[in-house]
Amino acid sequence: MLIGLVSAKGAPGVTTTALALSAAQHSGSSDRLRVFCEFDPSGGDVECWTGRSDESGLLRVVGDLRRTTESDTLLAHAVDTPPKVRSILAPAGRREAAPTVDAATNLGLAAVWRAADTVVLLDAGRWSPDQPAARRLEGCEVLAVVCAPTVAGVQHASVLVDDLQARFDVPVVLILVGTASYPPEEIASTVGVPAAGLVAWDPRGVRILLSSGATRIWARTALARSAGGLLDRLMSLAEAPGASDSRVKERCDVSGVPRG
Repeated sequence: MLIGLVSAKGAPGVTTTALALSAAQHSGSSDRLRVFCEFDPSGGDVECWTGRSDESGLLRVVGDLRRTTESDTLLAHAVDTPPKVRSILAPAGRREAAPTVDAATNLGLAAVWRAADTVVLLDAGRWSPDQPAARRLEGCEVLAVVCAPTVAGVQHASVLVDDLQARFDVPVVLILVGTASYPPEEIASTVGVPAAGLVAWDPRGVRILLSSGATRIWARTALARSAGGLLDRLMSLAEAPGASDSRVKERCDVSGVPRG
């Protein structure tokens, strides 16, 4: 299963949101392995945040992808960074990250992730249709736009949603980060897609996640609690291929307000 997270101009926390979803406790009937994958041609952030200096897992994935499509082989390059969060990290610099993401896209990595019995949270960074690597979202089963619930954030998200819907035939939803100045249903109505959930703006939770990982202490943070129900909703959408707009709203909430 492949879930893509992207951001528009000025949006906060697409990487931390994807990490939180990968670390969150899953309350549904399935407890499938979750993997965080950096897929931003501008370069990865997690290596810089955590101080880990190992060779990029994404580079090794691309190397193996030239000879195999076995998901277990590729997933073996995931590391526990942050602790207890399986992560495939991208190179930190743009010069190395951009061709690596492009090669992974051309070699069909998305198809491998879709077929795997694993939930892959793809941190695709800021996206626009004019990017050379715009194709990197092909194969995602649901796309989530990380959005600041402000006037400027909603405006930028609206443009991004229109571009995504014009290019990809999959459900597109919003993830709101921080305290909403406006009701989520109003934001959803303005943008034209449902709000799948609201993630807490929780610097303490981010620090705990990066330093200690998916521990019991982390699970009690506002960030962890807000991410759990959101993960369930995104997985539900990804498991319903070809969902209509009305069905997408139903799985979030008929008014676009996130459940839970």
